[in-house]
Amino acid sequence: MGIIENFKDVLKLADAANNLDLYKKLAELQNSVFGLQEENRELKDQLGRLTDQLSTQQSLKHDGERYWSEKDGKRDGPFCSVCWDVDKKLVRMRGYRTVSGVRDYVCYYCGRHRGKAGG
Repeated sequence: MGIIENFKDVLKLADAANNLDLYKKLAELQNSVFGLQEENRELKDQLGRLTDQLSTQQSLKHDGERYWSEKDGKRDGPFCSVCWDVDKKLVRMRGYRTVSGVRDYVCYYCGRHRGKAGG
């Protein structure tokens, strides 16, 4: 039996005993438990997000200009270092060739160019 069901049973007993003060106190206690349950859910959600963020942080390698994710021996990316360093957003950069034929990267989210690869 869960906490809520137990409270309902106790409230019924207090109501049957015609003890209004006890009933009011139990109702206040029940509201407090509801608040604690909501806070607990929010904290678990926050913990999950922070755990995911830490896992992502640990998988990232910075090459001096961009981040690359390395998981299970596979390299993914590149990802914008500005977006990650400032906002903790993992935003994939798009590669393109400059007029001179050099490979470059741009982040379409923040608009930053993050250096040239191989030249």
